[in-house]
Amino acid sequence: MATIPEDCLENLKCSACGYYLSCSPVYLKHNGDNLCGRCTVPHDEEHLIIRNNSYETVASVMVFPCKYKTVGCSKQLAWAKVKYHEEGCEYRPYNCPTSDCNWSGLHCNLKQHYEENHVNLLLEHPANVKPNITKDSEKRYLLSAFGLLFILHLKYIVSSSKLWYCVRFLGNTQFASFFEYILEITTGDNGIIRMKKTVQPTNTDVLNQHTSIEININHLLGMGVISNFDDAVFNISVKLNNNKCMICNNDITSSVKLSSEGCFCGNCEIEEAMDNVLLPVQKQTVVPCKNANAGCIYQDIPLNMPKHEKWLCKLNKGTCQLTSDLFISTLNLTKLGTAWHKAIIPAYGPNPFDNTAEENCVACELFLSETYKVVVMQLRSSIEPKMVSLFLNDLKSYIDEQNFKQVIILTSSFSYEMKNLNCGYYRYLTNTEELSNVFEENGIQPVEDSQSNRIVIHGSGFAVKLYELLKASTKTTVIVKYASEGDNRPDAMSMLHVLQKCLQLTTDVLKQISFPLSWELVYGSPPPLGIY
Repeated sequence: MATIPEDCLENLKCSACGYYLSCSPVYLKHNGDNLCGRCTVPHDEEHLIIRNNSYETVASVMVFPCKYKTVGCSKQLAWAKVKYHEEGCEYRPYNCPTSDCNWSGLHCNLKQHYEENHVNLLLEHPANVKPNITKDSEKRYLLSAFGLLFILHLKYIVSSSKLWYCVRFLGNTQFASFFEYILEITTGDNGIIRMKKTVQPTNTDVLNQHTSIEININHLLGMGVISNFDDAVFNISVKLNNNKCMICNNDITSSVKLSSEGCFCGNCEIEEAMDNVLLPVQKQTVVPCKNANAGCIYQDIPLNMPKHEKWLCKLNKGTCQLTSDLFISTLNLTKLGTAWHKAIIPAYGPNPFDNTAEENCVACELFLSETYKVVVMQLRSSIEPKMVSLFLNDLKSYIDEQNFKQVIILTSSFSYEMKNLNCGYYRYLTNTEELSNVFEENGIQPVEDSQSNRIVIHGSGFAVKLYELLKASTKTTVIVKYASEGDNRPDAMSMLHVLQKCLQLTTDVLKQISFPLSWELVYGSPPPLGIY
């Protein structure tokens, strides 16, 4: 790539911000001035500008200095890398996050500034930060974690008794999504309330339910969730979404190095590329899926494995699958048969109820109870995304043909998506007044409306689509359980009791719970001999 001479560079500057024309898109104004991609085009001038495609074509083969060149950055950057580098440049100036301080300086000097001027707002990870609820307050703490800096924005308003916690990453905005922050409230009676959100970038200062953890203190006190505020402990912590090093696959527990490719531990050697992206210099380790012992043969680099294990692996056992197995085992349902559809991604594994049985399980199976007049459809695999509509329409046709009295759909959502902590961990959708009354009697609230005025349950798969398809012709109910990742067997036990109330089964049915074999193998099992 060609380097632009200094005398030419001085003529290639944005008329608005004064920095180099090194960020796309570049616009040409009617008076001959240019605007760079860092700047916003004034609304009243939109009809007076055009995209300067000719300049961008030439600039795409040039290298440019960083806009912080005058304060010490010596990087020479390709056109496509400039904006990314400048967001995380070590010479980028930061203003002090506190509202009453005019300090401005480099990222590396911000912690020292806090130590000298705001030591009471300096936190080490994890931190206990309890608000003062006797008056309105707003503070911005500097939090150190993994050798990096974060801002903890805490705000409390007395009139609404609302409290907000928000953690923002001080650095490249792209890296903020690599982290999540967790608020744990430990009550006086040793109860724990746990909430989490994705860390936000520093270019936003908004506090709402989408960017922050929002709590109504009066609701928690009034409902007895917190019996005594003085005894409650508010602990805030930051964790990596994927804490495995991309090179050595070891857990990252202390310092972390970030790149657009992922995260690295402090012990692995990495090199710094021209665009300030950290790249591995040695061969990446290929690791197996966590369900390898259960038959999954997928292998990939650590960066890609979480996506497979969380969303794609056919041998995952989620809350609803565990509940269905528990229901089948406890009520001693009989296997009715297997279901095949071209949209169902094939899966094959050990028998979830009997390790001595010759018959193994497949992707979709039906179980029947003549005594309780219940049919359970256990779907252990996922649906091909492009064929979801076909599958749901065919499923509706089957339900209509069999003339089922009602359909109950079990699904789950991410616990951090809960909009209202005071309403418990369940929500429902139903078109029947009878079940609506059952839910209300048990303190279960309906699904909240989204901002787009349509039903949205994040992480629930096709549950909402199936409900919308069936509700006009069939009594249909969706039971939603907010659950966290990890061992979901306690969630399944809880959901079984909710299901018992919906089906109006006697409590005697659940007096002797029969735990299925699959519950012993949540984290995998030996491969079945039948596959050989």
